Amino acid sequence: MRRYLRHFTTWCGCFAALTLLAGCPGQADLNPVTPTPPADADTSNGNVGIAGQGESPTDVESLTPAEIDALRSVLQATAQLTQAVILAQALATGGEASPCPAITATNSTVNASFGAGCTVTTAPEFVCSGNLLATRTNDFAGPPQRSQLSLTFQNAACQPSSPLTGEANILFNGGSLIDLNGFWNLSYTQAGTTVNLAGNGDLQYDVTRRFVNLLSFNGQLNAGGTVRSLVLLGLVLSRTAQTPTIPQTGTATVAGQDIRTLTLIFDANSPTTSQILISVDNGAPFAVDINNL
Repeated sequence: MRRYLRHFTTWCGCFAALTLLAGCPGQADLNPVTPTPPADADTSNGNVGIAGQGESPTDVESLTPAEIDALRSVLQATAQLTQAVILAQALATGGEASPCPAITATNSTVNASFGAGCTVTTAPEFVCSGNLLATRTNDFAGPPQRSQLSLTFQNAACQPSSPLTGEANILFNGGSLIDLNGFWNLSYTQAGTTVNLAGNGDLQYDVTRRFVNLLSFNGQLNAGGTVRSLVLLGLVLSRTAQTPTIPQTGTATVAGQDIRTLTLIFDANSPTTSQILISVDNGAPFAVDINNL
């Protein structure tokens, strides 16, 4: 294991077991900005909608089946990116004092094995399984030290999410706030359909507060040939919340040829009430219970 630690330290001086929690240099805590609903609605005729396009929907029943499907896909994509963060951050915290995941290192390659299922040491809310392979492609000097990593997800999953396969090429910043910034190309199954989620994303894990911060993601969802764009901004998920899979702030926007532009708006009450706001084509938002989608 001492040999592993020597290998892993060459990746980043912050990566030794528990060093991350004991003063290793890191980024400042994230101060998320609570999003506000769209402000450019036309109310000149007493009906709320985009100028020149008439009334906008006022409840979930006004959404088409394809739009309901799109909303579900966004929530699932958020969950998949969250588990990708939990799996990847474990690379920085595995070691002698961290039995999950078990890590082996060979030259510039590290394998994080979660086996058939183990409780992640730095994220005890998660039981994860499968493997994550990481290859260092470059190191950058300066505090905090950084590494350019190529990640391969090998049926890696954190319950209850669907297993992930695919790759990510990211700039890995260690510290008390782990930052994973780069291109993500992930695949998983949703309702029997293989979904590909691909795009540029800046994702974080706050070790102390146990927050997952999906700062930004700009890409697309491809579900069985149905392609939709996806933009995430400022999503923050607390692992200690009543429903930790629901963000407590931020927005998610999905659009496609078969649907209108849908924006999901989360607030501090969303993880407790399961209530979010939906805006259609930038119209006035209306409340939706996620459990009813």
